[in-house]
Formats: sequence, structure tokens, C-alpha cells
Amino acid sequence: MNTPIRRPSTIKAVAAVAAAMASGGLASTAAAAGATPPASTPSTTTPLRFDVHGSAQVRTGIRGTVAIDGTFDGTLDRSTGTFSGAFTLTPTVAHVVVLGLVPADADTTWLFTEPVTGTWRDGVLTLHAAAKIRHPRLVAFGHVIAGGPTCSTTRPSVLDLRSDPASPVADPADGATLTTSGQGFAISALSGCGWLDGALSAIAAGTGNQATLTLSRPQVG
Repeated sequence: MNTPIRRPSTIKAVAAVAAAMASGGLASTAAAAGATPPASTPSTTTPLRFDVHGSAQVRTGIRGTVAIDGTFDGTLDRSTGTFSGAFTLTPTVAHVVVLGLVPADADTTWLFTEPVTGTWRDGVLTLHAAAKIRHPRLVAFGHVIAGGPTCSTTRPSVLDLRSDPASPVADPADGATLTTSGQGFAISALSGCGWLDGALSAIAAGTGNQATLTLSRPQVG
């Protein structure tokens, strides 16, 4: 059998292709080794902290004003205009009137059942929160008539608040004053408050309650 004879031109062509491939591979490797890594994308997430001051107007059979004071600590995503976090509120004593006749003092704390969330869009700041309301003590005529460590509403009250669209919020980190709108928020029946559970639930539960919160940058010093 005759062995085919490679032509010199063919051998040179093959050698040239091999050399080009090797040269290209080395060049690519060298380029990769000396390449500048891509710049990292700046984070759009920033801490969001507020001092919180405000009040809730209770308009059920138990009427009065509940002070709301504390702090908010969360995170803002400026790329989406959303934030989330948590309130830390100071327990307070609400001075209320029961059935329009009996003055009473109600120790009050808010037990938040989910993260506080909100948005900042078109200059409007919104906030959504859900919390049970706990009453460790209800005092009337100098006597504790109800309360206890488990005395609280049976369902969370849902508060949806927003800033005034007529006063655009330029930077959510500056905060704003937010209020409930429409029907406000509901307060559910009470449970775990002692022998007056039934009577208190009948007069404490109801809708149309309103809240106002002022969120401001924390005071330094």
C-alpha cells in the first residue's frame, strides 16, 4: 500500500494554524490574567432609624388617647422604595373613660405580630403594622378591676398609615407624619383579663379608631 506523501505546503498550513491557535490561547490567558475585575455594584440598601412619637385615638366603648413613643429600626431599599423593620415602643398608661362615665387608667403595650413594612413612592411614605394590644392593668376608682400578663386583644389591630401627598417626602430617611385614613383601625375583643372579660370585650372592641405617628431622625446626644 502506498503511503500518501504530505505536500510541504499542507504541512506549513497546518503548522501555521497550530501556531495561531497557541498564540491566541496564550494571549487570551495573558489578557485574562491582567484584566481589571468589573466594578462592584453599589448597594442600594441603607439603615433606616427613626424616633417615633404619636398617639392612637380609641373610639369604642372605652374612649381615650393612647400615647405612642419609641423607636423604629429597619432597612430601606432605595432601588425599590420599600423598607421593613421593627418598632420598640415604650409601655404607657392610657387615661380613658369607660362608657362615657367611668374614668380609668389602662396600662398599655403593643405586641407586634409581624415585621413593620412600608413604601416610599411619588413622595408619599406609607407604613403597615399589625399588633395585639395588651393591658396588664385596668384601674378604676383606685382599684385594679382587670388585666394580667395574658390580657390582650384576641386579634392584631392592623394599622395602615400614610403621609400627606400634599407635602411630598423628599428623602424617607428624614421621616414624616403619617396618619390612618378611612375607617382607621379595628380593636378586637379582649381575652385573659379576668372576671370582666365578657363585659370588657363588649365595650372595648370596635372600629373607627385612628392613629398618628411622627417619624423623625434620631436625636444625637
